[in-house]
Amino acid sequence: MKRYAISLPGLFFLFSCSPFPSFAQKMVSTGQLLSTAWNDDALRLHTRELDFLKNTNYDLPRADELEFRTESDEMDFDRQEYLLRFRFHSKAERNAQQQLHRSNIRREEAEQKLLLSEALMERYLFLVKYKWLLKKLKIINARILVAEDEWLVLNKRASALPETNLKELLNAENEKHELEMKKLALQGQWRQLQSEAQSYMESDRYIQVDTSSFLTIEKIKEKWKDLLQSTAPHPALVRRHINIEKNTLEYEKEKARNSWKIDYVQLKYAGRDRLNYWREWSFGLGLEIPLPETNRLGKNDFLLRQLELENRLRLQETDLDRLRRETARQLESKIEQHELAARQLAESQARYAWQKYPGFKDANPLLLLNIKKNILKKRLDQTEVEEDIYRLYLKLIALSGQLTEWPLRNYLSENREILKNR
Repeated sequence: MKRYAISLPGLFFLFSCSPFPSFAQKMVSTGQLLSTAWNDDALRLHTRELDFLKNTNYDLPRADELEFRTESDEMDFDRQEYLLRFRFHSKAERNAQQQLHRSNIRREEAEQKLLLSEALMERYLFLVKYKWLLKKLKIINARILVAEDEWLVLNKRASALPETNLKELLNAENEKHELEMKKLALQGQWRQLQSEAQSYMESDRYIQVDTSSFLTIEKIKEKWKDLLQSTAPHPALVRRHINIEKNTLEYEKEKARNSWKIDYVQLKYAGRDRLNYWREWSFGLGLEIPLPETNRLGKNDFLLRQLELENRLRLQETDLDRLRRETARQLESKIEQHELAARQLAESQARYAWQKYPGFKDANPLLLLNIKKNILKKRLDQTEVEEDIYRLYLKLIALSGQLTEWPLRNYLSENREILKNR
């Protein structure tokens, strides 16, 4: 009978699962791969915009405009009048503009955090898929070996005993073919993951990620409920709050522009040639005095816009809270499934492998193969549940707002090391 095993030798596995040669490997840690989130195209482009916003002067000048006028008196060009008028931005306008600019920066920083959260989550999910795809490939390889052995035993029996049920032989052959197709699909996913890893690391070498420091499921069981009590602000909600603040500041700026203020100061030279030089000059001052109902429509528009923004904030708060609780329920259910699968796997091994057939002497080979097949199926089911647990745990972290809390941390690692900044 052909030998079979659950885990294949590492060298054979790398060559069979990867299109890249092992001698061109580049080993990276999970922290290194997560830190590449700062290189995400959307985030990098937005960071350039934010840097421009921070380093550019948006203050209003004291003088708004300088106006020069001239006029001929009675079409006599020797009696030419000249007027120079200065218009100003009030102090209230200048202060409102400064506050509005700071609010714009805060809004773009919140947008940056949202983009960073998306880039980090993409890489977190990549790492989870990477680790568990390797596990699935190992189990599928082991199942293929079992299926081949089962087919060989049945084929040998069919040759020796013509009355043997050929349906079992066909079923074994079909199962082997299905497993080979599944392996081929997983290898396709593996090549896609390698392409993504090379893109993240900006390298054309084979990328091997060290996942040995992954947080254990036992640690997830201890920590996940704390995420429901998190007070970290979610970047999407921060952006909503800043939108409300920005709307208020825009209204305050408009109100300051239309408030009581010195509209202009002017100097005028009459040029009438009837007076002495100094009496030709005059000084003028214009005051802007708004009427009580001047800005009524603007105020109504502001209040309507403010109500709309506040409603959007409340709806998003409700949606995030609902998603957080739904994700927590799903995670709790998956943890229960994982515990059940672990018990079933342990009981299955103990009952069939060690109690019924001690030493495996004189055991029915087909029954032994079915035991091994059953164990491998349970391990594959358990592996898929484990992958779901990690994905839901990361989703819960993101929904709780902790994913982009400063300093950034590696939530997949046991000690949550700080990630490298850009």
